[in-house]
Amino acid sequence: MSACPIWSRDLPAKPAADAAPMFGPIGIRLKRMPDKEWKCAFDNPIPSPSGLQLVTLKEADDYIMKLSKIDQSHKEWQDAIEALILAAEGRRPLMRARIGMLRPLNRHVERVFDPERKPHWDKQKLARDR
Repeated sequence: MSACPIWSRDLPAKPAADAAPMFGPIGIRLKRMPDKEWKCAFDNPIPSPSGLQLVTLKEADDYIMKLSKIDQSHKEWQDAIEALILAAEGRRPLMRARIGMLRPLNRHVERVFDPERKPHWDKQKLARDR
């Protein structure tokens, strides 16, 4: 069993009445989380454009925090921050946080359609056509 939180439908405990609310860059209320939840590793490392491999939630968080405020304010990065927070709290799976990080990192990569590539079903015949 890993030390990372798993997907659960349990709601997080309410913060103490004397705890000061903290607001993140996306305006949602954050609770103070132990470092162990931020040390959860992704299934596969996330390659960044600078050549770094983002392995844990904490490394992904540090990468985002080093970006300029203008970049952090983009919707893609805001969604990535939200996914990281929810994964650290154990309310969303790590895969969602990984996908949330990959989208803004690859937002300038153009998808190219290759017309030479044929679908796999061209080579196979249906049973009724044999």
